[in-house]
Amino acid sequence: MFSGAEKQAKDEAKAAPAPSVRVSAGVGALVAQEASVAACGVPEGFDAYLLARMAALAHKEGLAPVSVLHITRDDQRLAALREHLKFFAPAMDVLSFPAWDTVPYDRVSPHADIISRRVTTLAQLARLKTPKRPVIVLSTVNAALQRVPPREAMRHALVKLAAGAQVDMVRLIKRLEAWGYRRTGTVMEPGEYAQRGGILDLFPPANSRPARLDFFGDTLETIRLFDP
Repeated sequence: MFSGAEKQAKDEAKAAPAPSVRVSAGVGALVAQEASVAACGVPEGFDAYLLARMAALAHKEGLAPVSVLHITRDDQRLAALREHLKFFAPAMDVLSFPAWDTVPYDRVSPHADIISRRVTTLAQLARLKTPKRPVIVLSTVNAALQRVPPREAMRHALVKLAAGAQVDMVRLIKRLEAWGYRRTGTVMEPGEYAQRGGILDLFPPANSRPARLDFFGDTLETIRLFDP
């Protein structure tokens, strides 16, 4: 036998929508910008699941090139969320945009990995038009407050190089230096370049290994990756 209060609670539980239905309704409201949704008391990793659902729906609706921009509280949370998205959204493109690890007028330059990740993400966003799969951008509060170059500036800075193309090495080196590349004897880190005769080594921020460009006059004969 149930008391009146117990029976009423049981009937309300039966009438309430299932959790998956409530999540779908909340995701739809967020994507359509119809309402805000608060997710409280949920287990660790639920935010990654929610972001994946939102990105999938936004991409399906074709609302914008970037499906979701998520601002985390700090770099540690960003890294953890990125790992969770590898499980919940393995087929999606997840871009990280961390904050600078230095303060203005600091004598120490930003870490090369931070520069590489920021430039890579900005370059990918600059040429993003109609992606074939959802794109999620993860950033932090500090990064969102820092100014970035205009999209057109990043787009005009992109250069496409291909074997067999006519490329002026001197002009290319000047562009590399204008973009902040450092000339070294041997390329070891992203943002460095080295030139020896008709060979130009450079380490683009988006690459895991440097590239070697072999010139014959103004003809770019070969491009290959190598281990520094």
